Amino acid sequence: MTRDSLLTLAAAFGSKIEERPISTDELEKAFHNKTITEAFGVGTAAVVAPIGVIGLNDVDHHLPEYSHESLMNKLKLKLDRIRIGEEEDVYGWNYIL
Repeated sequence: MTRDSLLTLAAAFGSKIEERPISTDELEKAFHNKTITEAFGVGTAAVVAPIGVIGLNDVDHHLPEYSHESLMNKLKLKLDRIRIGEEEDVYGWNYIL
C-alpha cells in the first residue's frame, strides 16, 4: 500500500512514472552520465528510506546528498501529512475508527 500511495503521489506531482526492470549496465550508464539523482526504498514501517550507495561490479557509486527538495522528501512529507490529517485525504486512504 505504501508503494502504491507513493506512486500515486509522484504522478500527482507531475513525475513520469515508469515501472520496468533495469539492467546493471543501464544503471552504470546512469551513474556515468550523472542522470541518476536519487534512489530510495519504500515500505510500511520506514515509508521511505534513502539509498546513498549502490555497488556494481566492485565499484561503489555514491548518490547525491538528499535535500528538502528531493522527490523522496516531498513524497514522504505529503504522505505523512495525509496520514495524520494535516492535509485532505482526496484518495480515500484514511479510515476513522
